[in-house]
Amino acid sequence: MGNAADKLGSRRVCVICFLIISATLFWLIQITDVWAFFVFTFIYGLGAGGVSPLESTIVVELFGMKFHGLILGIVSFGFNIGAALGPFLTGYLFDLNGNYTSAVLICAIMAAMGLLLSAILRRSKSQKSEPSLSGRRNLLHE
Repeated sequence: MGNAADKLGSRRVCVICFLIISATLFWLIQITDVWAFFVFTFIYGLGAGGVSPLESTIVVELFGMKFHGLILGIVSFGFNIGAALGPFLTGYLFDLNGNYTSAVLICAIMAAMGLLLSAILRRSKSQKSEPSLSGRRNLLHE
């Protein structure tokens, strides 16, 4: 996804990754065959693994370098809270319902929200006057 971000822009690739994540999670709810689960795992992995390398670049493109560490720390903290609570909440929902459908549905909805929020990201006003990271035309808000 890093190579795709170089060509298409980090925000566009982030949107694509969240689209992949949400679509595959909605698909996971309906999977009944083992082979389909393996296909899901591969495709989902492309999306989920593609978001992480884009975080730092998107923070720089949106807010600049001045507070990069602080902002990236806050973003990473949010992801880590979800990663820490996810297994506990998933187990709790399984205990309540006897299946993982509601947990996967919640994850799919959260990914769809990530898709929407990624699609509406805009540079801060102070960053609009500064050049992009690579010196190329900034594709962030096209």
